[in-house]
Amino acid sequence: MKKLLLLFILTFSLYAKAQDVKVRFYDVRTLDDYQKVLLQTIQDEKMMFIVFYQDGDAFYQMQKDNIFANAELAAAYAKTNPMAVSITSEMGSRLAESIGVDSFPSFYYFNNEEVLLVVKEGYQSVSNLIEALKKAQSINTNYSKLTDKYGDGTLTQAEWRALLETYALNNDFVQTQSLALEFFNSQPKAELLKPENAELVVKYGIDLESAYPELIIKNKASLPSSFDYTAFYSSTYGYNFDRAEVNKDTVLLEKIVTVLIPNRPKDEADTKELVFETRKVFSSETRLFNVWEKAAIERAASLGDDSTKAEFIFEEAFEIADNFNTEDAQETARKLAKESYTLREDYRYKMLEGYMAYLMKDYSEALELVKLAETKTDNANNIRKANSLQKMITKELEKENKSE
Repeated sequence: MKKLLLLFILTFSLYAKAQDVKVRFYDVRTLDDYQKVLLQTIQDEKMMFIVFYQDGDAFYQMQKDNIFANAELAAAYAKTNPMAVSITSEMGSRLAESIGVDSFPSFYYFNNEEVLLVVKEGYQSVSNLIEALKKAQSINTNYSKLTDKYGDGTLTQAEWRALLETYALNNDFVQTQSLALEFFNSQPKAELLKPENAELVVKYGIDLESAYPELIIKNKASLPSSFDYTAFYSSTYGYNFDRAEVNKDTVLLEKIVTVLIPNRPKDEADTKELVFETRKVFSSETRLFNVWEKAAIERAASLGDDSTKAEFIFEEAFEIADNFNTEDAQETARKLAKESYTLREDYRYKMLEGYMAYLMKDYSEALELVKLAETKTDNANNIRKANSLQKMITKELEKENKSE
């Protein structure tokens, strides 16, 4: 009887233990918690499996669905140290921000050197998690080999792609782009147009100061049907315009308007108008108003009669004068107003030119310009404005004469 009882207790104990098998997470709330798990991971020669979660997200549903109680999953993840990191904790928010977590839940797989190997987002099934772990383990096994082969210059194309995939998870876009350009530069252009490589060229070969955007543009018809040219154009435009703006690079700006914009996806927009607006936005952000001046005159040249051209140029001059209070802006507005007047003699054009001269303290010239403007109108209100401005200018001239 005792033997039977002992056998029952042992059997029940083993059954209960088997039923209790599950993936158990370290609750990481502080940097100290994280460092302890990292140290344990190094000692155990395991990988880190980190879930970033917030209240009520799919991670809770996965627990309700007993995803982590699956015996096969638990056995596989025994080779990891799982951590659950709440985004509401100070540690969680800082760590998530540092590695760019922006979706919850997100599942991150790291090796014990904190190299990020795989990222999964949203609800995951048992099979999804097992597959992700296998991929992370495979990458972890091969990554050091890939870095060694990179150092030796012996990477195959497939190995280059694998290296870039992991490198991109651990470095920012510019750093990854730099590595990708090494790959591109090592290959014949015909090889880069193959579907498996073209995807990388589309993503990282967007710098107009390299040969690769034009390679894509010239060969877009031969690229696979899955190739999204609209997305390529958008990312290339945004990337290069941001660089041109930050560096005040007018050479790069010209590449955008001469190489990229004319080869944009088909739309109803006017190419000349897009070129003008691009230069105008660049100018307003960089305060390089000579770019705006050139753009306005060039755009006006493609419009209708002289009256239409004059009015367009004047409106741009007025916008600059109305929104920017610097000497460069005033000088540009003055030049554009003068250009308008050469196309059509109009009171408003000459008044704006005269007012800009006044703001620039070119009082003698300003007085002559405003006097000329007055002769170009019969409107009493306009005449009063011209007289008022003349009085203001005359006062400044008198001050100058007294100080001499």
